[in-house]
Amino acid sequence: MFINEGTGKGKTVGILWKLRTPEGKLVFVRVGQIRYTLDDGVYHVTPHVEPLDTDPIVCKLLGGNAA
Repeated sequence: MFINEGTGKGKTVGILWKLRTPEGKLVFVRVGQIRYTLDDGVYHVTPHVEPLDTDPIVCKLLGGNAA
């Protein structure tokens, strides 16, 4: 996370979380960039930070079913 108090802007960049099998195989990752202002909030999010409808994918990978 980086915040520039002079401009009132900040960003978070990188791997936000990842899911691995017990054997260590990477099966799902959430990565990207979120840019925001300290006054107004979020103004840019890359697509892989919040991919649409990930619940069924993650639930299945964890051995369950989405509600």
